Amino acid sequence: MYRISEYPQLIAHRGYSGPYPENTRVAIEAAMRLGVDMVEVDVRITRDGVPVLLHNVTLDETTNGRGRVDAHRFDELHGYDAGAWKGPEFRGERLLSLRETFLMTRDRMPLNLDIKTPAAIAPVIALIQEFGMLDQVVLSGCNWRCVRRVWHIDPRVRVLLNGHGYTEAMLRFLWARCAFFLTMCQDRVRPAFGVNVSHRYVGY
Repeated sequence: MYRISEYPQLIAHRGYSGPYPENTRVAIEAAMRLGVDMVEVDVRITRDGVPVLLHNVTLDETTNGRGRVDAHRFDELHGYDAGAWKGPEFRGERLLSLRETFLMTRDRMPLNLDIKTPAAIAPVIALIQEFGMLDQVVLSGCNWRCVRRVWHIDPRVRVLLNGHGYTEAMLRFLWARCAFFLTMCQDRVRPAFGVNVSHRYVGY
């Protein structure tokens, strides 16, 4: 279902997160109605090992919960409101699990899963395998260690190497060409499906 294209692709960041609350059902559904090429969402892990959609380390900014995501069980998190912070019309939008997201998007829309913590990698891959979505999902947000871990679990999973960390530091002191070269070197350690590069450096 997901294929490499020679043309730029339109990817909805955290769903259609401009007018809708990010990483929620309503934002993902709205993005699919727009006809985008892919939807990107953020994935974290709960205390009991359930992958959920949330960008921040804590619940405070985008839900009515408090504290770290990984300090709560999923049955606690699932009751939290993840929409009211964006506007009263979104009150009642619940924090989504990745399982619920797959049920909503399978065979309808490819997903870019931004893995926010290495602890989420194994549970996410298990769900990809369970749903048979190897051709509908790519993993991003990964440094070369995460890429290697993905390959050790299931080399069929498509994973994108992020140009962050050392690369970003080099960009501040040297230039984009050197940073891109370092990313390519990291890719040689364990080949990735692709490389995430900031739009600010495209064309160097």
